[in-house]
Amino acid sequence: MSQTEQTHAVGLDVVSTTGLRLARVNLLPPEIEQGRKLKRTQALLGVGLAAVVVVMAGVYLTQVSDRQKAENELASAKAETVRLQAEQTKYADVPHTIEAIDAAETARSTAMAQDVEWYRTLNNLSLTLPAHVWMTSLNVSVAAPTTAAAGATVTPTTTGIGSVSIQGVAMDHPDVATWLDVLGRQPGMSDAYFSTSAKGLIGETSVVNYSSTATLTQDALSHRYDRKQG
Repeated sequence: MSQTEQTHAVGLDVVSTTGLRLARVNLLPPEIEQGRKLKRTQALLGVGLAAVVVVMAGVYLTQVSDRQKAENELASAKAETVRLQAEQTKYADVPHTIEAIDAAETARSTAMAQDVEWYRTLNNLSLTLPAHVWMTSLNVSVAAPTTAAAGATVTPTTTGIGSVSIQGVAMDHPDVATWLDVLGRQPGMSDAYFSTSAKGLIGETSVVNYSSTATLTQDALSHRYDRKQG
């Protein structure tokens, strides 16, 4: 038998001198091939298992990080609560102080509800007094404020809050009438009238002695001590 025939007999791969490829024959036992397939399967399973482990580790680390973050936020919130409670204790007396201030302001507002800026009133009288009229005395009376049940101060609106009585001397009765007109037009006054107007003498000079009265209205109030709203 020649060498070519022996090669065909054992089933080996031989390439002829012309470069043609001959048929391949697998002479390995089936058990070896199955073993190789099993190793490949095991290798793939190992890679998959490793990937699963990596993913699970990432999830676990994420959860640990989130838990740590939540614990830190809780601790910070507790610390802030303690600080705020300390601040609350520090200012515990503030509501009582505010109540005391409100009570004082209410008392002042009630007591001074009928306050009149007399310097302004007297200044207006002196500037508007007619040329032939003089004042010899001035008396003012202001009614005490009345307080409603709710604590609000109530002042009269029709009869006024008081009165002004002025005695003086004029040169003649028309001068007294002029004075009454001036008095009735003073800010915060109304219903000016005279109770007496009689002739008299100052030395050898004939004069008229008069007594005049006017109602003091709410327009005369200063409102300096009113409680501010809001």
